[in-house]
Amino acid sequence: MARPKKNEYQGPTIVGTDERMKDKPWRISHLYKIKTIKHTVERFVPNRAQAEFEEQRHNRNIILKSRRLGFTTYEAVDSLDDALFCPNVDNLILSYDAPSQLDIFDNKVKLAWDNLPDVLQQLWRLDTDRSNKMKFNWGDKSTSSVTVRSHGRSGTFSRVHISEFGKMCRISPSDADEVLSGTIQAVPLEGRVDIESTAEGNSGLFYDMFWEAWNRPKDQALNPVDYRAFFFNWQYDDAELSGIVPLDPQTFQQWQKFKRYQEEHCLTDREITYYYFKWLSLNKDWDILHQEYPTTPEEAFVSSGVNLFSAESLMKMQTREGEQVGDWRYFADYKPGHRYGLGADPSGGVGQDNATIAVIDFDAKPRAELVALYVSDRIPPDMFAYEIRSGGTRYGNCVAMVERNNHGHATLATLKNIYANIWKEVKYDKEIDEKTDRLGFHATAGFNATMEYALSTAINEEEMNIPDKETVQELKSYPKDAMARQKDASSKHWDRAKAVMIAFHMLQYAKGQRVVTMSSGEECDPFNPLAQF
Repeated sequence: MARPKKNEYQGPTIVGTDERMKDKPWRISHLYKIKTIKHTVERFVPNRAQAEFEEQRHNRNIILKSRRLGFTTYEAVDSLDDALFCPNVDNLILSYDAPSQLDIFDNKVKLAWDNLPDVLQQLWRLDTDRSNKMKFNWGDKSTSSVTVRSHGRSGTFSRVHISEFGKMCRISPSDADEVLSGTIQAVPLEGRVDIESTAEGNSGLFYDMFWEAWNRPKDQALNPVDYRAFFFNWQYDDAELSGIVPLDPQTFQQWQKFKRYQEEHCLTDREITYYYFKWLSLNKDWDILHQEYPTTPEEAFVSSGVNLFSAESLMKMQTREGEQVGDWRYFADYKPGHRYGLGADPSGGVGQDNATIAVIDFDAKPRAELVALYVSDRIPPDMFAYEIRSGGTRYGNCVAMVERNNHGHATLATLKNIYANIWKEVKYDKEIDEKTDRLGFHATAGFNATMEYALSTAINEEEMNIPDKETVQELKSYPKDAMARQKDASSKHWDRAKAVMIAFHMLQYAKGQRVVTMSSGEECDPFNPLAQF
């Protein structure tokens, strides 16, 4: 049976009880008790973040949150209430390991049931009461249940809540995949799925699902299986913030940085004092502070020491929507006299990796900028050549650099007949004492590293702006170890980033600039440069 609409009473007949028992919000904030952070048992009253979520939630929801906002407690109480007042519902709560499963069941679900008034507990017969499941018999052949597990398994549930999904994705990606392909798929369209987590690094299934939902246009209608994204930062921790005595920020260590941060995010003195205390408690580590107590979604996914691009520089990118035309997104028009470079990364066009094209204006002010981006996972390699021509023609017949590995051969076979300005890889063959050339480039670990570090230097030194949000997100998770990355199946998540790297490599070959080969010192044509050898 589907979960009823908000505030739709389907509970048992309660003789001698006032009408407020039929009101779910009243029940939630008056009937149940929880264990607080101070280890006391008190009546549960939804906090501001929980109330806001309840008001705006959808059939499918994904929540990125700061610490200590109590979403698992809220979901445990709410799921128990559904089981007690909605017949024939089976609710599931998933956590990332066995200890957390036991904690949720014992200290949230069972505690809330055990502390209900006796007059209410007598309305149901508890058919199943084991270490991870409570099943309630209504006496009319109807039953309902709440189950807590530490691993995803297929089944049929009216409602599923997944606690700390980011941690599950990091600890056991296979379990996370099973949750997505098995457990969630078994929930009916009219059922409910809530996924919540703090950030656990800037890659993985939770990272991808959150950003896909968060970047969806706000005015786009959601279908039953679309996820609505929520972000609740540390400013929602009203209980702890209320106990903070504001300090003068000029008394802080690194006070100028905290003052800039306060002004950037419009924080009160109380809030910036709270934030300062958290920084001190985390050994003054800014990356961990952003991850554990994020002010923005971008900060939440900071992961220090493992990524190629500076998270701080990427957060300064001036992103904007641009103009979407088919699979192209344009951020700026062509400007005569400017130097442009195009990078293209073909794919098989079968719904897996994306085929991507990036165009960069190297003379944009105040810094070089991505001006156009093409993304499609369905275009065949030969037809992709026509999109390369379209982008190159639009931006002054700029030089186009195309990866020829795998599907790139088919793309280049077509492109050479319809577009003249294609970058060639020119090499000197010592045995025959001749130069040989081939259209496009062959991606090797060494060549990839050269492109990667050239772009990272430009971004880290704030000499390049990328207005596309999804490309910026890809760069945030781009690892330093190129060889390890080549073995990583998840590298498909960097398709946009790769096209930008290829396009940026065209800076030295863009219109109007001469290049010098490292081997002979001979100056060569800018559109047919000698490869370094």
